[in-house]
Parts: sequence; structure tokens; C-alpha cells
Amino acid sequence: VGHNGWVHAIVFHPKQDVIYSADSWGQIRDTRHDGGEPESLWNVEQAHDGWIRQLDISPDGKLLASAAPDGRVCVWSTADGQRVAEWTGHNEDVQSLRFDPSGKLLASGDAKG
Repeated sequence: VGHNGWVHAIVFHPKQDVIYSADSWGQIRDTRHDGGEPESLWNVEQAHDGWIRQLDISPDGKLLASAAPDGRVCVWSTADGQRVAEWTGHNEDVQSLRFDPSGKLLASGDAKG
């Protein structure tokens, strides 16, 4: 809902009727689906420089992580879409990321492993 680019990643909030999606233009959107019309509460227009390859959400639903070919891993507040952390240690396309079951660790992998 509301993307202009191709949607490459989608995750569901574990405790609310909210979907988070990311596209080829570097945008992240949240969309509430509670039985009525879908409603976007916030979006980040330039979360990454270009397409976003992967999203993951923390087990408590408070944090959303994103990864992209720009080499960055970012963490966002699901409450308001504000960036709360960013890592730039990858020199390659970041292709995967995942929160551990406790939500305290976030692992990421790039094109070189």
C-alpha cells in the first residue's frame, strides 16, 4: 500500500495488525490492517540508498531492522519510524538479517558471507 517501487520485503508485527514493507526506492512503510481500510501511520522515504533487500522485526515488536545493497543495517522504532541505530560495517550488499529469539542480538550477512 502506497509504494511507488517494487516491494522486496514484508514482515508482520507479532502482536498488532500491522504490516511493514520495503521497496526498490529505499522506502519503508507501516500499514495497519484492522478490518477497515488499510491505513499508513508512518513511512521513511529514504531509509536506504536504493532498494531494501530484507526486513525483520524484534520478537516484542518494538524494533524493525532493514538491510540493503548500500552496505548499511538500520534499526527503526515501530512506534514512529525513527531510526534508533545504524551499522555501516559491511562493504558489500547486505542480503540477510535476523533478530535472535531474545531480541537482544541482530545478525546480518552480506554478499561475501
